[in-house]
Amino acid sequence: MNNKYITMISIISVALFCSLLSFYIVRVYSNEPSIWFSCVVIVFISLFKSMHFLFIKSHYSITTISYIILMVSIFLFPIYQIDTLTQDDVEKRALAKKSALFMNDTINLNFGRDTEDWLQDHFYQRATIVHLYNTINTWLEYKVSGKITNNKAFVGKDDWIFYKAEGSIANFQNAKLFSQDELIATEHAIKKRKEWLEQHGIAYYVFIPPDKNRVYPEYYPDGIFKVNDKGRAEQLHDFLKEKGDVKILYPYQELLAHKNEGLLYWKTDTHWNNYGGFIGYTALMNVITQDFPTITPLTQDDFILKQEPHVGGDLLSMLYPTQDATVKERYSKVLYPTLYSKREYDFKYLDTNDISRVRTLSPRKYKVIVFRDSFTDGFLPYLSQVFGDVEYIASHNMNAYEDYIIERKPDIVIFEMLERFIGTLEKNILPKE
Repeated sequence: MNNKYITMISIISVALFCSLLSFYIVRVYSNEPSIWFSCVVIVFISLFKSMHFLFIKSHYSITTISYIILMVSIFLFPIYQIDTLTQDDVEKRALAKKSALFMNDTINLNFGRDTEDWLQDHFYQRATIVHLYNTINTWLEYKVSGKITNNKAFVGKDDWIFYKAEGSIANFQNAKLFSQDELIATEHAIKKRKEWLEQHGIAYYVFIPPDKNRVYPEYYPDGIFKVNDKGRAEQLHDFLKEKGDVKILYPYQELLAHKNEGLLYWKTDTHWNNYGGFIGYTALMNVITQDFPTITPLTQDDFILKQEPHVGGDLLSMLYPTQDATVKERYSKVLYPTLYSKREYDFKYLDTNDISRVRTLSPRKYKVIVFRDSFTDGFLPYLSQVFGDVEYIASHNMNAYEDYIIERKPDIVIFEMLERFIGTLEKNILPKE
């Protein structure tokens, strides 16, 4: 078979492949078969004619054809299958929704940007591709410099490592505050969710742990300045306190008051440590016991306090993938207050070895559901020893679990959300109509 026939077969194959993909994509936006057919025909004819000109008339080589076919395939691979997920339980955020070209009988001017966001959140094998990219990028940079300066973490003063993705720096700067309308909408959402739960005999608590850079700003790099005196969590806390109907628990002042007792967050991790988690737990229980006076919370007297080192953490892995001896030596001398006690609860996975849904059982009273992110890990041991049946769900999307809440009939629902995610609070907790 001569090169001309091979070239023609390649052209037809690429045109047909792209046409079928366009059929799949258009089908997502339209239920009209005539539109599907028209799109496929237009794409096929356009691609065939343009590629025929390039490769037959202009005499491009088979190598060039193969390269272009490969590139087209790589670019089109992510849209091979669009998922229908609404929540990313790893990044702890709601995913972008599919947009529409026409809204309210007019053209949606944000259609292009909205569709780009939607594709970025739902493309085929997204988690695998993102992980692979980060792994390769991190490995290459480490080979060149021995340290990673990436878009996720950086070193501050005294070797403190801080997270910088997911708007962490802007959150530290208090660069974006709630508008008055947003404050009112968030208050409305909390109030409606509280009323919905109370109708089913369930108490409700919203718990917002502060970010590490909020409690230890003195170790943040110079040159990153505050734009406003207070951040969104303090702003919302004060707004709700003034209104008086509902409130959130934001243990910022409690953590500041205990800073002189030892480090409350890991230097090498974005999370609070065992002791910081206990301070947060104590602030939470101080409020819960006002409504449930028969509960006896744990106190520090129930534990043995030790000072121990900790080498490891998510931020350390981002900056130093191999964690050589020099790095380990640098952080091995840092001591953290650590609480120890006998575990008095059983722990089990609700889905096979999946930490996103776990349950703890103890001889104590009360059934609890906790909607959470990874900061709950810092106080899970304490909460599990105070309540009899606690289910921890790694999601902030309460609407997806409304039927499950009714089925489980808990006495208490705790909604824990890290401070930097507070901008999504309103849409995550507002009940379905």
